[in-house]
Amino acid sequence: MNKFFIGFLVLFVGGFGTLGIVQAGLYPVAIVGSDIIWAKELNQATGAALTYYAKLGAQITPQVHKEVRRAVLDKITENVLILKDLKKEEGEGLEATLDEILKKYSTMPNLGPAAAQLYGLNLEEFYQMILIPQAQREILEKKLSAGGRKLDDWLAQEKQTASVILLLK
Repeated sequence: MNKFFIGFLVLFVGGFGTLGIVQAGLYPVAIVGSDIIWAKELNQATGAALTYYAKLGAQITPQVHKEVRRAVLDKITENVLILKDLKKEEGEGLEATLDEILKKYSTMPNLGPAAAQLYGLNLEEFYQMILIPQAQREILEKKLSAGGRKLDDWLAQEKQTASVILLLK
């Protein structure tokens, strides 16, 4: 009887622990090189994109939700590849370059309310999810165009050579 109770308790606690992990999004959905894309990040970005589309009056059907989620995962994968290259090329100077680009937004008093209204994000989430990746994209785009290359071509090449493992369908 005692072993049965302990076994039941272990399964019960393990089941609720697993449920908590899944609900919190603390599981990987993709691995890009050695970087993990977590479900929480994908879910939050997908929610922001869907909020934006809903504000535009789009009908959010299951098919639209699936397509937006796929597009968001592709965008996050691109962001990982861009950041990896910038860290390799720019090193310590990347932070200063990002700060220079992002400081123009610090003087916009309506940015926080606009981010909340359009995307359902607070200002910090908006910076992390939208503005910083866009600034990183701009930095790489400038660097590539100085060498006569296009960002889209670079991304296509990187996606082909990068190790990307999708852990969900």
